[in-house]
Amino acid sequence: MQGTDRTVMMHFPNSQQASSLKIIQEPTSQIRSFYFKKSLLAQVEELEYANNYAIYFLFSDLENPSVYIGQSTQGIKRLRDHLREKDFWQYGILFVTDNNSFDKLAIDFLEHQFIQLFKRSSFIVENRDLRNTKPTINWFAHATMNTFTNQITFLLEALGVSIQEEEKENDRKIFPAEGEREASLYIHDGQFFLTKGSILHRPQERLKNWNDEGKLYYKLNARIDQLIDVKQAEVIDEGTVRLLQDVVCSSPSAAADLCSGTSKNGWTFWRGLEEEGKNFNEVIPCNPANSSFPTSSQKLLIEWKRLSKQPVQTFAPRLHTTLKNPTYTPCSSNEFMLTIQQTFSVSHTKTFPSTASI
Repeated sequence: MQGTDRTVMMHFPNSQQASSLKIIQEPTSQIRSFYFKKSLLAQVEELEYANNYAIYFLFSDLENPSVYIGQSTQGIKRLRDHLREKDFWQYGILFVTDNNSFDKLAIDFLEHQFIQLFKRSSFIVENRDLRNTKPTINWFAHATMNTFTNQITFLLEALGVSIQEEEKENDRKIFPAEGEREASLYIHDGQFFLTKGSILHRPQERLKNWNDEGKLYYKLNARIDQLIDVKQAEVIDEGTVRLLQDVVCSSPSAAADLCSGTSKNGWTFWRGLEEEGKNFNEVIPCNPANSSFPTSSQKLLIEWKRLSKQPVQTFAPRLHTTLKNPTYTPCSSNEFMLTIQQTFSVSHTKTFPSTASI
């Protein structure tokens, strides 16, 4: 469905922390959102309106994104408890109204509504109470609640959080696993999803003796345990589990590792995926003037998008200029890091190893 133009205002309480603390609001709406990193919670408490009635979201910033949805009659102050009780989150988004028009019924409804929306998204919902019973509101309040929901959904999208439901299965291009494995993958909005019903295998014991000191072994086990704990997978036997819903993965290789129980090249593990890489302009938007991206550049784009959490449009043209030679093929993660550091400013790569350590 074709969207419409919308405008937002953005305010940075501290220009030196622009990426960690920001306020965003539509010009004609009373709803304002506070985006903040966990470490800046105390600063948010000092901001105007931040202690009004609120609906809030706490997000992990890991390769397997999760979210906790909550409500508060004291705004940001409620989140103090989550510093002690919940350690999974790295950043939060708080929604209030300037005139404090959210009441208890409104935040109760919104909490329920967004738990249901996120349950159908690629996020793992961390709430213990999934609020399966919808709050009772009168017929006249429905229009207002729907308006609140739509405005908050848009502001979340503007801040890089998409909770759109997946497209119908018939509209997806499915990539089956190699051999006779019961698993398949599809791509949606630049992300990779393992399909419901895919079989995951516990990591092979030999991985414990790899040079990574068993990190992959323990990582795969922890991920499978997490999927079982949140009821996104069920145990078949001691070594295998079955997905009960589609699950997002950070890369094709991460999905392949889960399905094989060992380290795999995801671009070749999923049949047809490497060929599809030639058509990734349809999956990831880029500068129209540079419409012909080499496959290797597309792979780097996807990986850089995942690692940096930055909009693709801000760096796609520059990466394309550097990697426009279609024969360029990154041969290792070190070469990838070096290419990124040579292409982008230090501020964009501060979380990566320095070139001296490569």
